[in-house]
Amino acid sequence: MQLYLVVVDFVRRRNKRGGEYGMPVSILLPPEAVWGYDAVAAAYSELPEDSARRIAEQIYRHWPSADEKAVRRMVGRRHYNG
Repeated sequence: MQLYLVVVDFVRRRNKRGGEYGMPVSILLPPEAVWGYDAVAAAYSELPEDSARRIAEQIYRHWPSADEKAVRRMVGRRHYNG
């Protein structure tokens, strides 16, 4: 059995007066709650190279000037060919 979690948000705690304090806390959910069971189950049959490519594309979509070496390290050198 495996468990996957996705960070969906960061929130800060609030005191009695409603003021924020402390460091942000991450909100974690299973991917099925974010994208639905069918989307997650379809990814299980995907080749690692295809998954790495999709992850890299998503990174570049959000950060177009991302360093290729950093993306390769993050995604995994053996699966991502650039």
